[in-house]
Amino acid sequence: MRAYIHGFSFSEQARLIRQATVLEREVFRGLDFSDAVSLLEVGCGVGAELQIFRRRWPHLRFTGLDISPLHLAAAHTVMHDEIRDGLATLVEGDACNMPFANASFDRVVTIWTLEHVADLAAVMGECLRVLKPEGCLICTEVDNNSFGFSPVQPVILDWWDRFNRYQEDAGGQPYVGPRLAGLAQSLHARDIAEETLPIISSRRAPDRREELLDYLAALLLSAADQLRDAGLADDEDVQSLRDVFEAVRSDPAVHFQYFATRMTCCPPGREGQ
Repeated sequence: MRAYIHGFSFSEQARLIRQATVLEREVFRGLDFSDAVSLLEVGCGVGAELQIFRRRWPHLRFTGLDISPLHLAAAHTVMHDEIRDGLATLVEGDACNMPFANASFDRVVTIWTLEHVADLAAVMGECLRVLKPEGCLICTEVDNNSFGFSPVQPVILDWWDRFNRYQEDAGGQPYVGPRLAGLAQSLHARDIAEETLPIISSRRAPDRREELLDYLAALLLSAADQLRDAGLADDEDVQSLRDVFEAVRSDPAVHFQYFATRMTCCPPGREGQ
């Protein structure tokens, strides 16, 4: 991508860590890495998801790849103990040309990464290349078309439209989720499967509703500086968004839904196997 919509500030790095915790139940539901030894996260950012992997599957050897030296500096702090003990390695590099040998990892994962990628085929092709023959690629990614409030919140949806327009103009893929399986098929991956991961607020779970609304407000506002610089928003728009979220928090009748896509696949069969 030509411009990362969320920026690289300290506040953004803290937001990414909070987001990983808030969405852990959705992102990690049903996953099992007990039979794996090595795991690569492509687009590991500040190391927030790697920390969760480490807590859940401490036997794994972890590698994180990211193109941002700023985020990787934060990840070195987050993963300090694991790096010191030789349990984790962080690598600065381009996901379109990974500095790893063929068949290096049992599992490769992307989490909220491919929305920020211009050349999806190149990145997914590299993910499949570095997988061992019986390894598995797991991509958990957005479908921003699925985002919605009931009752409809025009101010939030207008901001969301600008948010997605900025990502697309910068070369991103805000609607990538439903495209993953077709892309994997075009790369001759095997055993392709996909499932929907619902992220839904409900008045029946008020604490979770408040937690998800806080996450969502922080996500949208993380783009404020970038949208302002691009001429897509101003200070009045930012304040209006804040005001609407405050009103939504105080009205339990308002809920939102947002669906992610998890696609899993295995690398293509290689000659001689």
